Amino acid sequence: MIPVPGFTRTALTDWAKVALVPGSRVLSDGLAGFTGVTAAECDHQAIIIGPRQPNQVPEFGWLNTLLGNLKTSFSGAYHAFKFAKYGTRYLAAFADRCNQRFHLDTLPNRLLVAVTAIGS
Repeated sequence: MIPVPGFTRTALTDWAKVALVPGSRVLSDGLAGFTGVTAAECDHQAIIIGPRQPNQVPEFGWLNTLLGNLKTSFSGAYHAFKFAKYGTRYLAAFADRCNQRFHLDTLPNRLLVAVTAIGS
């Protein structure tokens, strides 16, 4: 997860060149800025939601869950802090927690390290 300065075509083109492999398939909700990924040699497919609710679009099911968890995480833990100042750190911490789900075999060791760090 990399913050972008805005959802403009230029910003998303710059992001896509850094974060995506050319030829990647990009699904979006049709926001105009996402057309910038085509300039980074990616395949863009817009799925227009129209009158439907986002949770009624199967292609976005995992994304809705992820965004819901992100919002809950930010509002629960970071509501008293200045988001503009620390937003990048909050996003990095969330991304790290998301990525850890792929390494469940290391969970016991990480918990042990966390417990000993708290105790000292």
